[in-house]
Amino acid sequence: AYNTPEGIHFLSLIRDISQHKETEEALHRSEERYRILSGLISDYAYVLDVSEDGSLKEEWFSETFEKIFGYTRDETENRGGWYSAVYEPDLDVMREHFRKVTEGQFDVAEFRLVTRSGELRWLRDSAKPVRDPLAKRVVKIYGAAQDTTERKMTDDAIRRSEARFKELADLRPQPVVERD
Repeated sequence: AYNTPEGIHFLSLIRDISQHKETEEALHRSEERYRILSGLISDYAYVLDVSEDGSLKEEWFSETFEKIFGYTRDETENRGGWYSAVYEPDLDVMREHFRKVTEGQFDVAEFRLVTRSGELRWLRDSAKPVRDPLAKRVVKIYGAAQDTTERKMTDDAIRRSEARFKELADLRPQPVVERD
């Protein structure tokens, strides 16, 4: 408000924020769809930043990572990244997987992680690189992983059962056929 000889004048500014609100609501709907779909497609999803030296830094993990493995994102980082959760005999598989992806190839690999409780869990990890054309290198990795532990255990049980059946079949006496 300001005074003039003609009287008191009020100045007001009105701004239409409906477009901003619509954009914000669309973003929330998109984020919700992404969370739901990533949960349906995989057991967890992630985004990694790739530095110029090729090192990987966690940008984002879906909430389900903590539920499956028992480690928060901060705990994982403090332990040296999620490489620290990889079962030692599978480290080379995981390193090769991420070498391919940081070089620009889509790749799928299976390896085991050790949960906070010490349980081994099999993962099938699919990772897609994102190249920056100006930097001429991979700058991000989008990934999704499925916990395939139950399938692996079922497959192993079936193989063991088939092997036992074969052993029993081989032990069965063969009928003697007499010829005249």
